[in-house]
Amino acid sequence: MTTHLADLLKLPPPATDAEVAAWDRERRQETLVVQWHQGCPPDWRWARWGNAKWADRIHRAIVDATTKWLCGHCEGGLVMLGPTGCGKSTAMLASLRGAYRAALNGTSPAPTFMWTTEAALCSASRQWPLGRGEPPLYDRCRATDVVVVDECGVGEKGTLFELVNDRYERGKATSLTSGLTVDGFVARYGAALWRRLTELGTVVDCG
Repeated sequence: MTTHLADLLKLPPPATDAEVAAWDRERRQETLVVQWHQGCPPDWRWARWGNAKWADRIHRAIVDATTKWLCGHCEGGLVMLGPTGCGKSTAMLASLRGAYRAALNGTSPAPTFMWTTEAALCSASRQWPLGRGEPPLYDRCRATDVVVVDECGVGEKGTLFELVNDRYERGKATSLTSGLTVDGFVARYGAALWRRLTELGTVVDCG
């Protein structure tokens, strides 16, 4: 079969309204995925509640709490404490992926999202020159709707209070995960931080 140059240069037929709408949805979805996955560990991006083999390994209390959090459109903070491997971080991410899908389907607005770790906050603060204000990472965490600070209590103690307090004073909750117990968390960060977290959020202790 011979293909002529004239055939290759033919313009495709005009797109239908349905095709344009589908392309627009795909572009919107891709934009949201890029935004929501900012800072998330790549190995956890597969986490979703439809993955039964993964979901069955999650602590029951975490499943219940994240389900309610998702149904409430991720309003309020979600503080999850428990040993490594009980599903804190991946359950949080799976719930946020559910919020994606709800937003893409038009059932709820899409909040902005930021995922970071206490170690990343410490590193950003340590490397940022004095006298130049706050590091950009802190500015993004303060401005966004939903913030998750993962792995709190591991290694260097950061300036977590300043971030949580700033969001608390503006009525924005902060979500976090930690391998510490409640007593251990309060001993490390103080009762004032714990009160700000619990006033605007739900605590799940799997310790």
